[in-house]
Amino acid sequence: MEPVAESLAIRCNPARSGRRLGPAALLLLVSVFTGFMPTGFLPAAAVAEDQPSAEAVQARLEGLRAEIDSITRALDEQRAERDVELSRLADTERQLAARTAELRETRAALDQADERRKTLSLELTGLEQEVDAIRQRLAEQLQIAYRVGVESRLRALLNQRDPGLISRTLALHGYLARARLETIGEFERQRLELERVRTELAQNATELERLAGLQDLARGRQADALAQRREVLARLEARIRDRDSELAELNRSAAQL
Repeated sequence: MEPVAESLAIRCNPARSGRRLGPAALLLLVSVFTGFMPTGFLPAAAVAEDQPSAEAVQARLEGLRAEIDSITRALDEQRAERDVELSRLADTERQLAARTAELRETRAALDQADERRKTLSLELTGLEQEVDAIRQRLAEQLQIAYRVGVESRLRALLNQRDPGLISRTLALHGYLARARLETIGEFERQRLELERVRTELAQNATELERLAGLQDLARGRQADALAQRREVLARLEARIRDRDSELAELNRSAAQL
């Protein structure tokens, strides 16, 4: 090494060699003995080999643009699909609200019918009790009138009283009995009418319960459809976000070329 170093020193020292070395020669000597060559001092051909050609850059750029166009079209389609799903979701929400309102109205009508049926049942019970009381009083009065009439007639025959008075007395009892019978008949008609109304209300309540059941089923189906619409929309939104991220990455890559 000493002769080589000395030779290098002689070559680098113009006083000893008598010649001045240029920077390129000095660099070449250093690279020979150290094995290191700075990139900036490499030959142009060697540097060019490490860089992509213009054709390669253009091909890569065109490939990125094709991917960007494809993703953009896919995004447009997915956004259009999202708009359709949003419209369907809004329709389903409106239908669910309508079914809920209908069910609420039907249940309110059911409550009213039930309250009316209870009121009529109370009225019917009171009317039946009143009719029974009138019948009982009438039966007692008829028994009394019968006994009084028979006894009066017998006494009139025995005492030879005026039979006209007895007839008028019996006629009065008969009138009162007929009046009470008419009252009973009127009560009976009212009772039958109340019974008819109560039966009609019961039938109406049965129909309302059936309708409420159907509406509840329809509302359940609408709620299930709404949940499915929301799931579809959520998946679609996730795909759109992924596509947006992919598109942004491709645009950054294209901008760096």
